[in-house]
Amino acid sequence: NKAAKSTDGVTWSAFNLPQGADWNAVTYGKGKFVTTAASDSSITGAAFAYTNATATVWTEGTIPQGSYSLAYGNNRFVALSGGYAGATEVSVSFDGVTWVEGTIQAQDWRAITYAQGVFLAVATGTAVAATSIDGKIWEYQTLGASGPWCAIGFSTITKPGKFMVLGGLTENSVAGRLVSTGKIAQARAQVVAGRISSLYLFEP
Repeated sequence: NKAAKSTDGVTWSAFNLPQGADWNAVTYGKGKFVTTAASDSSITGAAFAYTNATATVWTEGTIPQGSYSLAYGNNRFVALSGGYAGATEVSVSFDGVTWVEGTIQAQDWRAITYAQGVFLAVATGTAVAATSIDGKIWEYQTLGASGPWCAIGFSTITKPGKFMVLGGLTENSVAGRLVSTGKIAQARAQVVAGRISSLYLFEP
């Protein structure tokens, strides 16, 4: 149940989570940190905790299924089961407290992130990736090749932005993929007398 916090990414201080568990994912949204566990032998179901922005006072509870990865976006938290072949559970919460269980295609899911209006999840040992706008309804696409996929990043250096999927579960792995998916920001301009009088930007 050990954890550490930092305000600058350089100096860290250790603290304890409220329960010993297989904690393996943490994210921030709606003014709080949320962390999830794959399993907890001392309580029924999987464990989660949520707190304020300073990561000082934690409150413990349960989600329907164990969680291997976690992301926040579109005003919600999405916790994805994984770490074993055939994982199909996903849980969605709007506050980090109350969770609703859903399903996703059976895979060994390893990572989920949110950017450009969509959640993107990847699994190891397969070419399958999954995307969802709300964390409940999922669509599937191929990464082009099977790999030990285990991490996702996102960058807007190129337009439109791209996800980068990395494979690193095997020694000396060089697997990587760039994925273009999600929504693109759009703008609408109001023109009066040949001049732009207002501009509206719609972010995904």
